[in-house]
Amino acid sequence: MSPGRISALTDPAYQQWNSRTYSGPPHVGLTCGVGDGMIRVMNLWGGFWHEGSDRYWAARLLEGEVWVGTMMIPVGWKDDGKTLVAPNGVPVVRRFRDYILAHGWLAGNYPLKPEAALDSIEPGNASIGAGSRQDFRLSSLGYTTTRGVYVIWVGQDLVALESQLAAANSHVTALEQQIDPKATEALAAVRELAKALSVLLAVQCAAKVAQLLECAGSSSTARYGTTLPASVS
Repeated sequence: MSPGRISALTDPAYQQWNSRTYSGPPHVGLTCGVGDGMIRVMNLWGGFWHEGSDRYWAARLLEGEVWVGTMMIPVGWKDDGKTLVAPNGVPVVRRFRDYILAHGWLAGNYPLKPEAALDSIEPGNASIGAGSRQDFRLSSLGYTTTRGVYVIWVGQDLVALESQLAAANSHVTALEQQIDPKATEALAAVRELAKALSVLLAVQCAAKVAQLLECAGSSSTARYGTTLPASVS
């Protein structure tokens, strides 16, 4: 048995019977958790958690067998044993991969981006603190050392983020109102002046280049005592 896989086991319906020689009706349980030398089973006869050590269960298994189911890979997704990849190419790894494979994840609930470590993983519940988060189309998964993997309530995050955005927009509006209209006009005038100076500088540069070319031509005539034919020049 391993995390992410559903397992079923059978033991005698009447515990006083020897599980290796018992031939009566079986009692079926579904494994719902494994730990260090321990297995938790959902006991369908009465509907309660039935926990015991590996040795406890080994002594009760009919035929000494456990039926291990396949991982529930969402339709259209791919898994190589370490990385679960959605049809949009975004990967899901480690604990979030294990959670998806163990919880009948909707195939259309694609991840929007890879898992990320954050100082605060829930904008709508700051008390959760640091951990990691991965956002999907319909929900989000979070992980903290105290809570493990869990589904984040994105509705309260959405409301919190909308509130933060409204506050930020209000602050921007307040700052804009503090700007002196005359200062805005002055800034616009400075920009126009800068454009005019750029044009003037370009004209001055062109005149300087023409002057240098003219000087170069006069120097050539004085040195060689003749001018170049019109066809050459």
